Amino acid sequence: MDRYWKSNTAANAPITPDTNAGGFPQDEMPSSDVKGTVPGAWWYHSVTEEIRNAIATLGGVPDWTKTDQLGVAISGAVATATSQTQQAFSVPNGAALVGFVQAGSDAAARTVQLKVRESVSVDDYYRPDLGDVDYTQAFERAMTYLTSRAGGIVRCPGSLYQAAQIVLRRYILIEGMGAGATELIQAPGMNRDFIVSEHFDALTGSGRTVSADSRVPSWFGLKDIRINGNGASQNGGRAIAWYGASILMKGDVLVYGAHDDNVYTEYASASGSGTWRQQEEGLIDNITTMRSVSGFGWRNRGPHNTVVRSIIAGYNAGGGYISETLAGKYDGNITEIAHLHTYANANGKGDVGAVIGSTTGINHWIIDGDYGEISASNCQVSRVKIFNGGQSHDGLIVSGNYNNVAELLGYMYTGTSGHSVVSISGMGNNFGATKMFGQLGSHTGVTITGSGNTIEGLYARECATGLDVSGSLTKVSGKIMLSHVAGFKYTTPTDLHRGKNCIELSIYTTQGTYVTGDRPADQLDHFDISGSGLGTSGGCHAELQSDPFPLDVTTSQNLTVAHGLLYTPTRQSVSLTLLESSPADSAFVDVRFKVISCDATNIAVRVVVPVAAAAGTKARIGVRVSI
Repeated sequence: MDRYWKSNTAANAPITPDTNAGGFPQDEMPSSDVKGTVPGAWWYHSVTEEIRNAIATLGGVPDWTKTDQLGVAISGAVATATSQTQQAFSVPNGAALVGFVQAGSDAAARTVQLKVRESVSVDDYYRPDLGDVDYTQAFERAMTYLTSRAGGIVRCPGSLYQAAQIVLRRYILIEGMGAGATELIQAPGMNRDFIVSEHFDALTGSGRTVSADSRVPSWFGLKDIRINGNGASQNGGRAIAWYGASILMKGDVLVYGAHDDNVYTEYASASGSGTWRQQEEGLIDNITTMRSVSGFGWRNRGPHNTVVRSIIAGYNAGGGYISETLAGKYDGNITEIAHLHTYANANGKGDVGAVIGSTTGINHWIIDGDYGEISASNCQVSRVKIFNGGQSHDGLIVSGNYNNVAELLGYMYTGTSGHSVVSISGMGNNFGATKMFGQLGSHTGVTITGSGNTIEGLYARECATGLDVSGSLTKVSGKIMLSHVAGFKYTTPTDLHRGKNCIELSIYTTQGTYVTGDRPADQLDHFDISGSGLGTSGGCHAELQSDPFPLDVTTSQNLTVAHGLLYTPTRQSVSLTLLESSPADSAFVDVRFKVISCDATNIAVRVVVPVAAAAGTKARIGVRVSI
C-alpha cells in the first residue's frame, strides 16, 4: 500500500479531528430517513498510514501495486525474531536471559540459569570433544567446581557411568537415581581402588585425624547408587577405599564385584570434635555388599561410633562383614547396627559371615549359611538369628569378653556335623533367652570354655549334647530336650577357679544319657539338674531314708541306700540323721553312724548301737544329698 487513490486527492494530509464522534457505522434506511455512515478523509488517512507505517517498521517498502505487503513483513519479522531468540538462548549463558520467580509471596526475582545451576550433574562435565573416553575427568571437573563453592552433590541421572578411578572430595556426595537405576563401574584393567577418598594412599594406616592433618577429609559419600568394582576384569583393587571422618552412605547403596574388599573404610582411633568438620561419626542408611572376588563385603576400620541402619552382605569370597580396631591407628566400633544380615559368604572357603572385632551395638543380627564371631568386648546385641549356620564352623563364636546377647534363636546347616550352635571362649559374657536346634543330634547346643559366662533361659533341642561346660564361674539355667548323646557334659576346669559353676537344668531325653563327663567339685560347683525320659529319673539332690534296722543289736550294721542321682556323691556331700524309732521308745537310744562309701548307685552307711534298746525296736537313717 502506498496511498493509491483513483481520484479527488489532496496535496496535504487531512487535519486530525478535534473530537471523535464515536459510535459504530450503519447503512442508509430511506424509509426511516436514516443516512448511512460516511467515512471522513481522516478515517481513510489513518487506516492507510497505520498500515504503511507497520510495513515500514517491519522492514518493508510500501508499494501501491501489492496487496500482501503487511503479511510478508509480519512473517519476515517473526522469522527474524525467532532466529535471533534461538541464537540468544543457544549460547552457554542463554538461560540467564529468562527470568524465574519461585511460587509464594515475596520470592526473589532470579534467572533460570541461577536456578538450574543449583544442581550439578556429572553429565554437565562429560566432554568427548576434549578427549574423554569415560567419565573419569567428568567427575573430577564436577568436584573441582563444587569444591569452589564449599561442596555439594554430583548427580548421576543416567543408568551407567564408567570411570578408571574417582577421587571423592570432602563435603561432596555422589548421588544416583537409585541403586537399581544408576551404576558406576570401574573400567577394565585398572587394577586399583575405584572410588577413593582424597589423599587415601597417604593417610591409610596413619592414624591421622581431621584436627591434626588438613589432608584428612570429612562429610563425603554416596547416595542411592550402585557401585560395580568389575573385579573379574582386575588383578586387584577395592570398589570403595575411604579414609576420613563422617562418611556418608545415604539411601540405598549397593556395592558388588570388587576384586578385593567391596568396601574399605578407615579413620583414626583418636577422638575429639572441636568443630563440625572434625565430627567422627559416620551415617550409613542401607548398604548391600555382594560377591567380592577375594575380599570382604565391608572391612570396617572406622570412623568409630558410626550409626548404620542396615548391612546386607552375601556371597563375598573373603567374608561378609568385619570390624577391626588397632590402638593408635583405627577403630571400627559402631554405635548401632539396626540390621545385620550375612549369608553364604566365603562359601566352602571358611564360611566367614560377620566378625565383630570392634565394640558394636546390634539390634538384629541374622547369620545365614555362614558363621558369626564376636571377638571384641563390651558389645550389645539384642537379637541373633542363626539359619543354616556354621557350615565348617560353630554358628556363633564369642571369643571376646563382657558382651551381652539378649535373645538368640539358631539351627545349623543341614548335612554338617560336629560343631556347636554357640561356642563361648571369652569371659564375662551374658546371654538371655537362648533357643537352638542341633539338627537331629548332629551338633552340640552350647559349648562354654571361658570363665564367668551366663546363660539365662537356655532351650536346646535335638542336639548331640545340649550343653558342654569346661570353663569356670559359669551360670546356666534352662531346658535340654531330646539330646542324642548327653544332655549335659562337664569337664572340671583347670584354671585358677577350678570350677565354681552354677548349672540349673531340666533334661528330657529318650536316648543317650542325662549327663556325662566329670562330676561337680564339692564346695565349688553347684548343680541342680533333673533328668527324665530314660525310664528312671535322676537329679542332683535327694532326701532318702534307709530300710529299718534293729536297735536291739550292738554289733555294727551296714546299710545300703540307693540314691538315684546323676552323679556319684562324695561322702562330704551326704548328711545323715536318725529318724524316729519304731515302736516309739521314750528312752534315749545312742546310735552312731557314718557314710563309709558312695558309688554310682548306692550310699553305704555303717551303724553301731553301743547299748541295745528294747527288744524289737527299729529305726531308719535319713540321708540327704546335695551335689
